[in-house]
Amino acid sequence: MLAGVLGGAIGVRAVLVIAAVGMILAGLWVFFSPVRGLIQAPSGSSKEFAAITSR
Repeated sequence: MLAGVLGGAIGVRAVLVIAAVGMILAGLWVFFSPVRGLIQAPSGSSKEFAAITSR
């Protein structure tokens, strides 16, 4: 619904550009986070997670 309202207010092309930028930023967020270096999902205490992500 929000996309429809924005499309009517500012135009469909502008909404598509905003959506594309949002998707790129979401990908960059993961790319520069410690998640990229994880081999397995941590299972255990937060100390174990801190040890894995500090590499």
